[in-house]
Amino acid sequence: MNAADAVDASEHYEVHTTEEIPSLLAVVVDTNPSAWALIRKVLPISKAIANILIYVNAHLALSNLNQVAIIAAHSHRARWLYPSPPNHRPRKDAAGDPGSSAIPAGAGNVGATTAVRGRILVVSVSDSSASQYIPTMNAVFAASHASVPLDVIALRGNAPFLQQGSYITGGNFIHAKEPRGLLTYLMAGFPVGGSAVSDMLISPGTEKVDFRAACFCHRKALDTGFVCSVCLSIFCEAPPANECLTCGSTLALGAYGARPAVVPRARKKKKRKGLNGDARDSTGTPAATPRPG
Repeated sequence: MNAADAVDASEHYEVHTTEEIPSLLAVVVDTNPSAWALIRKVLPISKAIANILIYVNAHLALSNLNQVAIIAAHSHRARWLYPSPPNHRPRKDAAGDPGSSAIPAGAGNVGATTAVRGRILVVSVSDSSASQYIPTMNAVFAASHASVPLDVIALRGNAPFLQQGSYITGGNFIHAKEPRGLLTYLMAGFPVGGSAVSDMLISPGTEKVDFRAACFCHRKALDTGFVCSVCLSIFCEAPPANECLTCGSTLALGAYGARPAVVPRARKKKKRKGLNGDARDSTGTPAATPRPG
């Protein structure tokens, strides 16, 4: 019984929505061949892909509404692996069924509901490139605005920009000390149940975050730099004429770069010893002028 029952003498019940919200997992795999060659004896890329597929299948097994997308990030480009892009047309001479895939076909059932919980997982093996700082941060801020966490597992290398993105979006960053345990890291560090499960678990992660940025002029990682107050561009050195290279605003640098005032140093008086050994200033009492004889 509630307050509404007394109005028309009938029982009213609260209706709770039991509709399941699907979860979209986007996996970005770093396919840099030079980086994978460094760990091929420990974890070849073929075995890493097999472990990733096991993790993806576990995500899809939780619900038939769950979705997945896999992207290969190469050295100079990125390519969709699954699902196929809208303009993709399989060749007639392609071997096998063009619709078959190692990932269950049910994962491509898109658009069942309008609400989708998104999550990004990056499998990284390369060092962060300072030249990619701006596009990386743009993607991170877009994910943060859409409330999409960015999870990162670094099998090797130093990835401070991805670590910053994971911290900003509320994701988890794990540096795998033993790459051969990739599947264990994925299942323990990034629960397949999404945020509903990860909020109840204490996942391993990195406590210290490298918040260094890269300058917009030379793409160098900086500890200290010049920041434009209008567009927030960062420079490793003062730009020419103190004008921002991005928006053209004048940077207020104050007295930076001005030559310091030179103050002449006072000349120190030299001391000399007298006949009795006492030290006295060189500008002592002048002797009397001799009189002519």
